[in-house]
Amino acid sequence: MNPQIKVVSAFFGVLVLLFAPPLPAASVIMPTLEWITCVSDVVAVGKIVSVKTIQGPGDRFYEECELDVSEVIKGSVGHRLSFCYRHDAGEKTSWKDTKGEVLVCLSVDAESDRDEPGLKGRLGNLREFGPLAVIDLKKPVSILFNALGEQLTTRVSVLRVAHAAADALAGRRAKDPKFDASSRWIEVPSGSDAGRTLSTLSSNALKVPEFMFPGPSVFSTP
Repeated sequence: MNPQIKVVSAFFGVLVLLFAPPLPAASVIMPTLEWITCVSDVVAVGKIVSVKTIQGPGDRFYEECELDVSEVIKGSVGHRLSFCYRHDAGEKTSWKDTKGEVLVCLSVDAESDRDEPGLKGRLGNLREFGPLAVIDLKKPVSILFNALGEQLTTRVSVLRVAHAAADALAGRRAKDPKFDASSRWIEVPSGSDAGRTLSTLSSNALKVPEFMFPGPSVFSTP
């Protein structure tokens, strides 16, 4: 099995056990880029110009990053963006060394753990998204999918989906400024890229924004 798949499998497996309602055995709910875009406070494109790695408690690490922003898809940021990417020791962070641009999907930390008081109020990655919060646009991670189960393998495909989701959310909020996206879990389409890839993770659902893809969930959503 691909080492990246092993890490992601472990991450999302633990996530489901800790935070999800009862599911069939060996289930993993994979967030799609539409969902990630909708619930992130800031979605932007740029180049990583500075990274400082700090070891935290246990196996936790913090990547203090500076991003030169070339495009803002969602949120309000300037030309330089600072954020903290937190992860466990086993997670790959190859995006730190890329010479090209990355897509960052970040949120303001409202409720840090007691052992992470310095992160409260700062932009960083949501734990729900694991390695999907910072995407190398030259080589996106193999588990990045849209709501159709299609693997997003190019810069064009990644940015097209992010823009579409951000525009759809902006359209809803133009009519209802208090609108917040809720999630829906859909079955992985049979024969899709996601179906073939996620079979190694025992995953059988994708997490999507309900307002973009209305209908019942395959499981109860939180």
